[in-house]
Amino acid sequence: VQPSVLQEFTRSTGGLARGIGYFARFLFSQPNSTRGSRFYTEPPAERPALRAFHARVTAMLDAPAEFDDFDRLVNYFYPLDQQARRVWVAFHDEVEELMGCDEEFSRIPDVASKAAENAARLACCYHTFSGNLALEITEEAMVDACAVMRWYLDEAVRFGQSADRTDEVRNAELLEEWLAWRTECVRRRV
Repeated sequence: VQPSVLQEFTRSTGGLARGIGYFARFLFSQPNSTRGSRFYTEPPAERPALRAFHARVTAMLDAPAEFDDFDRLVNYFYPLDQQARRVWVAFHDEVEELMGCDEEFSRIPDVASKAAENAARLACCYHTFSGNLALEITEEAMVDACAVMRWYLDEAVRFGQSADRTDEVRNAELLEEWLAWRTECVRRRV
């Protein structure tokens, strides 16, 4: 969703979205625009990573669903291996500590409180998608998931700071961004 839409949603709900856990259940980001620098390049003739991605998706979709005696879908639980659990616990405690008074995540307790849970979900996705046949989620999957969650936590801090600003401050920031962009455009022409 575009930043202005999300900011208007946040403003119009008057804190309700945060109160019901909306922001804790989604992984939001607000990357900087790349307008003006996205010049066309020919795609490579070979794309092995894309081919591997398509093969894994196809294999997962082709796998037959399993049903129990009552015709219910059989679900599998993938626990963490010992090393993955150690990484997860360290990440959990790291985030918990940074939620303390005046710490980095103290203003986003809703998002930060669910970060370890979201990291576990991501690790399961990484593990499953990798095609690893082990019945336990690996340390590698958990390390990667925690790294991604740290990035999303930083984005949540950044978004939370912008959501707390008044319309006047946001408008001033937009003007400042426009002036910086315009200055760069003039520099390129000189």
